[in-house]
Amino acid sequence: MFLRPLHTAASYTYRHYTTASRIFLKSGYSKVDYRINQNKCVQQAVIRFAALDIGCVAVVDDDQKFVGLFSEGDFIKKVASSGKEAAAIQLKEICTQAPNVLIAKPTDSLEDCMVKMHLKNIRHLPIIDENQDLKGLISIKDLFVEQIHQNTDLIERLGDFKLGKGCFFGSENINDINSFKKKRQNFIFHKCVIYER
Repeated sequence: MFLRPLHTAASYTYRHYTTASRIFLKSGYSKVDYRINQNKCVQQAVIRFAALDIGCVAVVDDDQKFVGLFSEGDFIKKVASSGKEAAAIQLKEICTQAPNVLIAKPTDSLEDCMVKMHLKNIRHLPIIDENQDLKGLISIKDLFVEQIHQNTDLIERLGDFKLGKGCFFGSENINDINSFKKKRQNFIFHKCVIYER
């Protein structure tokens, strides 16, 4: 005679699907004006870096179409290190042009964005939709924060499952005691054992 659980915690999958658009909504870039006109000078972009505490801006034309990216790294490599005058250079002359910029689609997952950043060793991704419209800008920090949030949430749910606080992931947030009792009964049913002789 032995005991064999019909279901274990591993039987229930818990997966987040966070898109680039959702990451942008939580990003610091969603709270500031991260766009700058291509005819502005480099100095104005650098002032914006300092004022908004950001590391990159999306360069756009007069119709708000995406032209390219200009980052702190671009400033150091293309302007400061060469001794050029920041006030005399337009962003369209010095930014990383759109054809050379790796982009994220609004529906890209967290994992997709991480892979893209890792492969190209970059820290920012503009979000461009199917109409080539700029929908947002996310940084590697935004991805790290989202990953940490997901990991923490999953660990808490696994811990609650082990302690018997919920029969399925997500069931720990139950306000109705009757609903909780019913789910608890389901939990006991699914965790029942078969006695084999």
